[in-house]
Amino acid sequence: SKETAPWLAPLRTRMDKVAKENSIDLAALRKTVPVAKGPPVKGPTQKDIAAAGSMPPEQRAAMIRSMVDGLEARLKAAPDDWQGWVRLGRSRRVLKEFAKAEEAFGKAAALQPENVAVLVDHGQAMLEANPPKAGEAFAPEFVALMQRIEKLAPENAVALWFLGLEARQQGETETARRYWTKLLPLLPEDAPQRKQLEAQLKALP
Repeated sequence: SKETAPWLAPLRTRMDKVAKENSIDLAALRKTVPVAKGPPVKGPTQKDIAAAGSMPPEQRAAMIRSMVDGLEARLKAAPDDWQGWVRLGRSRRVLKEFAKAEEAFGKAAALQPENVAVLVDHGQAMLEANPPKAGEAFAPEFVALMQRIEKLAPENAVALWFLGLEARQQGETETARRYWTKLLPLLPEDAPQRKQLEAQLKALP
């Protein structure tokens, strides 16, 4: 996610709070995340990235694209490697191939239908692949995905933010107010996103 994404600050705050309350070591937890059966599909290594950095722009772009295409080809032999699909989605995003990124994240989400982080990645990819125009409603598939995320994680900032936007666009101001009022206390006092949200709430009729 971009650093300006409105959900980053509350997400980090929530993770730290839950980890502290439950004596969870986040660093250790990340190492225990289950992987798909069989050897994991690997993406570019740090050595690959360093080598690409010393190349002329055209050669560097060709090398990166070749590595990403290679990752996609290897995933065809290991289609259940959801983490590989996530890596491919992020790589495609870096290359600004947003439609392909959405496809990769969609496959990861299909394999991990209750993994909120993967679903959020898929939602972001949907918006990047088909950004709505000003005043245009979100795609029904995107709204359904946000609703599923909110059902799995009722305090998920991403879902609360976008469901509030969708409700406001549909003229359902009380629903928008409910979502955003729930989101507001999840944002740190000094977060710029909090001021943005307060302004949105104040502007509701």
